[in-house]
Amino acid sequence: MKSNLFVFEGPDGVGKTRLASQLNDHLNQHGCSSELLSFPGREVGTLGEHIYRLHHNPGSFGIGGISVTSEQILFTAAHADVIENRILPALSKGTSVVLDRYWWSTWVYGTTANLNSKIRDLLISLELAIWRDVKPSCIFLVRRKKPSASEHTPENWETLVSLYDDIRLQQADQVRIVDIDNSGDLQDSFRVVLNAVQT
Repeated sequence: MKSNLFVFEGPDGVGKTRLASQLNDHLNQHGCSSELLSFPGREVGTLGEHIYRLHHNPGSFGIGGISVTSEQILFTAAHADVIENRILPALSKGTSVVLDRYWWSTWVYGTTANLNSKIRDLLISLELAIWRDVKPSCIFLVRRKKPSASEHTPENWETLVSLYDDIRLQQADQVRIVDIDNSGDLQDSFRVVLNAVQT
């Protein structure tokens, strides 16, 4: 198999991280070199790790609060760092990449945070320029009837699901998208992923 970029997207709590990890393990076990990466990233010693920690605990950095715009700029910087330092080099040497989140999350979560739409779209355009002409071989949009975590209110959950449906519709003619219903058994969901990868 040639190198591929496989992306898993969806709201927090749908199980995309577990499915991404399972696909990465499967590829490596079956002779296809693959790396599992995420946005913004939590790998020790990376910009993404620091931005992740800053996002979840700004007080530990002596920061009282971060504006929505500043936070999204930081996330885009972390994405750029992963793309340039990890993803593009891996793909160029024939290694596939399984990516947990994509710029779709910037669009969805920036929208829910009331980020100015012009700024949001400029940040996405910047990220797409960094990607150059690289596009995912497939984006797996993972869904559940309800989140596995309790961090979402029903209203927040419905908003996120609706926004992911919107971006899916916008991108339907740009990239291959496979919908994964992860409401039941994880292995059933993974079989759908595997079938899509093999076809």
